[in-house]
Amino acid sequence: MLYRIFRETTRQAGVAIPLSALAVYLLVFLILPPQSKNLAVILSIIPVMAVGWTFGLRAALLTVVLTIPLNTALMNVAGRPGWDALLRSQGGVLGTIALVAAGAAVGRLSDLWGHLEKEVTDRKQAEEQLIRLSSFPEQDPNPLIETDLEGRVTYLNPVSKVRFPELAAAGLQHPMLQGLRSITRTLMNDGEQSVIREIELGDSIYEQKIMRVPKRDLIRIYSHDITEHMRTQEALRETEQLFRGIVENIRDVIFVVDHNDYKILYVNPAIEEIWGLSSKTLYERPTSWIDAIVPEHRDRVNASLEDQRRTGEFNENFQIIRPDHSVRWIHDRVFPIRNDRGEIFRVVGIAEDITKQMQAEQQTQASLQEKEVLLKEISHRVKNNLQLVSSLLRYQSATIKDKQAQLVFRESQDRIRSIALIHEKLYESKDLGKIDFADYIRSLTSSLFLSYGASSEVIQLKVQAEDVFLEVDTAIPCALIINELVSNSLQHAFPDGRQGEIRIEIRSEEDQTVLMVSDNGVGFPEDLDLRTAETLGLELVRTLVDQLEGTIELNGGTSAGGAGTPVPGTGDSSAPAGTSGTSFNITFADSEASNEIR
Repeated sequence: MLYRIFRETTRQAGVAIPLSALAVYLLVFLILPPQSKNLAVILSIIPVMAVGWTFGLRAALLTVVLTIPLNTALMNVAGRPGWDALLRSQGGVLGTIALVAAGAAVGRLSDLWGHLEKEVTDRKQAEEQLIRLSSFPEQDPNPLIETDLEGRVTYLNPVSKVRFPELAAAGLQHPMLQGLRSITRTLMNDGEQSVIREIELGDSIYEQKIMRVPKRDLIRIYSHDITEHMRTQEALRETEQLFRGIVENIRDVIFVVDHNDYKILYVNPAIEEIWGLSSKTLYERPTSWIDAIVPEHRDRVNASLEDQRRTGEFNENFQIIRPDHSVRWIHDRVFPIRNDRGEIFRVVGIAEDITKQMQAEQQTQASLQEKEVLLKEISHRVKNNLQLVSSLLRYQSATIKDKQAQLVFRESQDRIRSIALIHEKLYESKDLGKIDFADYIRSLTSSLFLSYGASSEVIQLKVQAEDVFLEVDTAIPCALIINELVSNSLQHAFPDGRQGEIRIEIRSEEDQTVLMVSDNGVGFPEDLDLRTAETLGLELVRTLVDQLEGTIELNGGTSAGGAGTPVPGTGDSSAPAGTSGTSFNITFADSEASNEIR
């Protein structure tokens, strides 16, 4: 090292070269005995080669120029022939050539050696710099420390200097370097490539990767501040513990599945309680839960699972058979979890044991069926009882000679028959709560025509009814109203075999039902006031309209509002008022709307 420094220094100082040559020459001159042969040649060659090897080609040639006169002067002083005598001799020229050649050869060889040595040194420095630059220590946001094998700090990147200004002075006593000596021995003796450890420094936690730099006696320490990462990890652990504490105590099966390979990532312990399968079994055979599904439900579930592969959603009820051969109802629903790109990468599912709910529902359904059968039986018996009453009235009327009394009995029979018909239709209906009223009107009017012996060729009946379904509480008053009005038309509208037409229309308008009963018969007297009429039939109609909380309007007479509020009628007004027909227009709220009002 000192030799290289000396060479570089003297090469830069030109005056030192001849002085050094002179010193070498004098040293040789004093050492060699005066009687030595070829003293002049030896005195010249030795310093030329020494200077050439030490300082290179140019110094060697300069030394040749200086050596010849110096040799001549010193040899003359010593009383011996010098280089000038050598030149006059036969071998003088060859000696001079040999001197120059020796200096040139040694000097050139020295230059080549120096150049090679410099190139090797430069390359080694470049490699070190490349190794250092490859990790960008100057721009690295994390601390980077280098030490020698004794633990002395040799390099700190800018971040290290800012965060640990006392590190270089503290050395191995600094927390960042504690235990480094033993780690260095491990790296040196055990052949380990690197050692990773965590260091706590105040409120910060650093992860250190300590490694030995190959082919250099150097230890490099990469430090990464993982404080936030550790806090996040701790928060995640706490969240996971909380999640597990909640999920693992839920009685429903909760599971997480990888959407790509359908591998089960998590399932809570409830799987053992509901399916009778262990979590381990499900992890090893993810489809084992499907094997437990009863055969009659399996195809439907598999079809839904195929849809789930596309949508990530699943919602099915099915039965399973547990290993103990007990059967359970399961409600299984799955929803997708999407990544930042909107792609499904997880599905989360909840499977609930709904056996008790299904059993309760089945019991409720069975109970409802029993009640429906009971209600049908009640309706059937009510109808039979009403028909019995009607038959009794008919038999009683047969013993009465008074025509007016017979008429009263027949009207009572018709009223009872209209109610009995309601119960008959209710018995036949699939919905015990409502009656198809259009069908009922046709049956009722046919019965009335038959009761009064009216011919459809003389009096035509036209029924225009939409699909109107009425509850029993509404249907019975409507049935009695139609019974009274149609009976009235059959008795009074067409005297003396007069031909005519009776029309019945019923329709729904928003939250109301409109019923119109009209005929083109002789009509009511002009002085008839519907509100004050004392006939039983009209009084009954007014009472029934009030019961429906509706209104009634008479075209061809005076209008009256049941509940005290008249509402304009919308029936057929083709029949003129007075003597050209009658039209009753009745409007009432639908039963559901009426119930809300009540």
